[in-house]
Formats: sequence, structure tokens, C-alpha cells
Amino acid sequence: MKKYTIPFIVIVITMLACGGLGEPISTVLVVEDVSPTEAPTPTRTAIVIPTSTPTQTPEPTFAVPTPAVRATVVATSVVIAGYDSSWEMIKGSAFNLGFDTKANVLTLTLKQPALWLNNSQGGAVVRNTNGNFKVTAVVKAVKNSTPTELPSNRVHLGGLIARNPASTTENYVHIVVGNAENGLAVETKSMTNNVSNYDAPKWISAQAELRLCRVGSDFNLYKRAVNTTGWTLAAAYLRSDLPASLQVGVSIYAAAAPDLRVTFENLKIEEAREKGECER
Repeated sequence: MKKYTIPFIVIVITMLACGGLGEPISTVLVVEDVSPTEAPTPTRTAIVIPTSTPTQTPEPTFAVPTPAVRATVVATSVVIAGYDSSWEMIKGSAFNLGFDTKANVLTLTLKQPALWLNNSQGGAVVRNTNGNFKVTAVVKAVKNSTPTELPSNRVHLGGLIARNPASTTENYVHIVVGNAENGLAVETKSMTNNVSNYDAPKWISAQAELRLCRVGSDFNLYKRAVNTTGWTLAAAYLRSDLPASLQVGVSIYAAAAPDLRVTFENLKIEEAREKGECER
């Protein structure tokens, strides 16, 4: 067996029969190859890094292979190197995308108004994910103009999203943190055919560890203060209309005059075989 360990966003690929969905889970990232044969050796490509020492060897990066996964056992998590073709952007013209591979941090910086509300779209970086899953990240929202300050403009938020890519109307659930309509909040939302059902109770800051978990038709959204243990259920939605395959990832949005940068630390997509795993 071989493990492919690539520092950045952590996501598990596995296949699992999904109760009530009739389709296997596959979170489409590098995992331990559990097939009878070894996966192909990843291709190494050198990155040219400016340096004042001519003889210094540049750090390598790796192409992300796609091994055959046949077992239903959870493999050890591994880390992806960075944004690749298996990810896609929604309204990518509205934001800048950045990585700090050593710190495992993804950064989205909004350039123009973009709003996740009714039939409009904000920005997002997502990948197709089948079946049951939990997506987790430490999410921090700040001003782009002054990164040491919290967002002060109304409706400046970022977080996690699971969206139906096949629908002609907007259908998704999300959990986000930042400055909402009435101050700092963790907002939860269930969008059904362009109709929003959301709640934004006040929160202690513009950062939180967030989790969005799917088991069958049940979507449970969690929050907790950074560096604490024990999840708080923020919202629970029954969405039997959502298909087995969803776009899962991170989002950012602002209603107007955007001054927003959102970071996502240790972003992971993992399988969730039953509801109890949502909080573990």
C-alpha cells in the first residue's frame, strides 16, 4: 500500500453505500490506495522558486493521482497540494483565490459584490462529492483593506456550502460567519428553488470552526469557537430534494461595497457513515 501525503486541504476519498440515496460516496481526493494493486507513482514537477542561493534545490510539488478505491473502510486522511482541476469556481470573477500550502490555508478575497441570496450567486470553490460527508474548516473573516480588523460592512460573510449543481434554480445549504445584517453572526441557510430560509444569531466574533454534515436527506450544521471542543448544532435541515452528488466546498459573499477576506484553515471533506460521526 502507498499513502500520498500532499500538504494543504484534507479530504478523504472513499466509497460507501448511502442510505436512502442509492449512490456511493466518493469525495474525489487523494486517499490511501486500498485496492489490491498499487496506485501509480505520482508525477513530480519542479516549481521554480526565486532564491539568492543559485545552488538551492526548489521544493517539489506533486500531481494528484486518482487511485482505484474499492473498499468501504475509511483510509487515513491525506492532504492535497492545492487547487487543481478537480475543483471548480462559482462566480470566480468576483474573487481572488490564494493558498498558503505550508499553513494549509485557503484564502478568498472578494473583488465585487456577490450575494448568496434567492436566485443570485456569491463566490465559491467547490468539488463534486457523492453520498454522505462532513466538511469542516476554521473560518475567519476580516477586512481586506485592514486584515487586523473585523468586517464592519453589512452582509460580509464566508463559510461552507453544499449545492445542487444540476438545478436550474438555486438549491443549497450553507453555514457562514462574519458580519450579517445585525452584526457579527454565524448564519445558517437552506435555499429551496431560489427561496431562502435562514437564521443569523449573534456570535462572539467573525471567526468560528464550522462543519456541514450530510447523512441521507439530513443536513446538520455545526459551530464552535476556535480552539474549543464540543460542537453546537446550529441548524438541521431535511432536504430529500437534493441529489446524491453535490458541489461541496467554501463560499464568500457581500451585499455591497465589499471589503472582505475569508481564510479557511484545515479544510477537510470526510465520509460520515451515520449521524453520530457528524460530531466526531
